Amino acid sequence: MGKTVSALFVKFIYTMGAAWIALRYIDTNPGMSIFFSAALAFVLNYVADIIILPSRSSLMTTAADFILTFASAYIVSLLVPQFNPNLIGVLIFALIVAAIEYFFHSYLMSEKEIEPK
Repeated sequence: MGKTVSALFVKFIYTMGAAWIALRYIDTNPGMSIFFSAALAFVLNYVADIIILPSRSSLMTTAADFILTFASAYIVSLLVPQFNPNLIGVLIFALIVAAIEYFFHSYLMSEKEIEPK
């Protein structure tokens, strides 16, 4: 269970970091909106890792993570009027998360102590 919690913590940190880089420094959006966008991306990508990764390839799961990360920023922009990301910021956010997720999937597949398997 300890490695699962550690993996989730790392996943949350890099998702938050990617959101902060892409949506704050490139796009200058409010911090709380960035947090909501990153949190939603984290949850959606976690669900994709549980559902898609065991039965499909890492590349297909990474593509789903890209789409879900992009969608998370779009959904938050619809719900929070002060959050106005531009297309470049959202694309960079999704690309950073997808690139890291590709390697994260390799770790998940090789690690025997990560749950659920």
